Amino acid sequence: MFSRVYLGMHSINQVLFGLMIGCYSMVVYYMFAEHWLYTHCLRYLSEGTSHIRNFFVCCAAFLVMCLYQCLITYLASFDVQ
Repeated sequence: MFSRVYLGMHSINQVLFGLMIGCYSMVVYYMFAEHWLYTHCLRYLSEGTSHIRNFFVCCAAFLVMCLYQCLITYLASFDVQ
């Protein structure tokens, strides 16, 4: 992580900002999203309906979580003055 500062690629505030975004993402995922994703995907996959439909529902849930994370990272990158 700090090799980026040593090599001159980033300043220390950029490295710490990235660390904060990563910690925020981890906390939000493990506290809120992981349980919801596991319970819903396992419920859809264990039902006797079409496996293709269930696969697409799980992929859609994963895609929504990824888009949410991208949105949070994008909004957090603005320089608030």
